[in-house]
Amino acid sequence: MIKINSYAEKGFTLIEVLVTCTILVIVLGIAFNFLKTGFKLDRQTNESIELQQNIRFAMDSVLRDLKNANNVQLVNDHRIRFNEGQNNHQVDYYISGQQLIRDENNSNSPVAENITNIDFTKQNFLVTISITANKNDRQVVLRSNIYLRRDSIE
Repeated sequence: MIKINSYAEKGFTLIEVLVTCTILVIVLGIAFNFLKTGFKLDRQTNESIELQQNIRFAMDSVLRDLKNANNVQLVNDHRIRFNEGQNNHQVDYYISGQQLIRDENNSNSPVAENITNIDFTKQNFLVTISITANKNDRQVVLRSNIYLRRDSIE
């Protein structure tokens, strides 16, 4: 005589399902944390790149103008004034809010954003420029020197 079980052994027990779900939740949680960290690092990297691009563009603009400048004057440590090339337009560079401003004949043009400080020092024909940019607790400082033409100093 064959004995027949009252229940078939098809499917999973409740314990097996709970253990599987627990393992699945742990694996998905770990995967989510990796994704979250990856997205955060991507955002931070993009912010750093943007900040560095802004500060390089700001420095390039100032240096390009100073190469052709006449009558270079330091108004103060944070503002420089000169006459531009053959046009002799008066140009100033300074910070307003968090923007580097290029002021040509009282026509203000923002050059770069997130710029929090600019310092100029001048010794004879050497001008040292230091620009500081900040965004979301990230700070970048860029320094450069430029030697002025002998006829450009006032």
